[in-house]
Amino acid sequence: MSNKDTFITMCHTIYDEIHGKEKVKKLFYPIKEVELNILINIYNNEFYKRPRMIQNYIESINTIENKIKLFGDKELDTSLFYINALQHYINKDY
Repeated sequence: MSNKDTFITMCHTIYDEIHGKEKVKKLFYPIKEVELNILINIYNNEFYKRPRMIQNYIESINTIENKIKLFGDKELDTSLFYINALQHYINKDY
């Protein structure tokens, strides 16, 4: 199983009950294997600059929306979801 397949499965395990399957698909399905591997590399090697670097990288991927609506009109940067998901994925605590 590829990193992407394992990552997507993990995201469904963690987030479906909280945010719903469709929102998880919208957030995480557009990422390509190579892009995910770059994010994993940033997460592992750039501790202090990690949040900004991940945000900048997510914003550079034109297939991923930069903001996601949560409840009502509240929006959150997509990069925050990725940072949280990467933490779980890398630590294997899912």
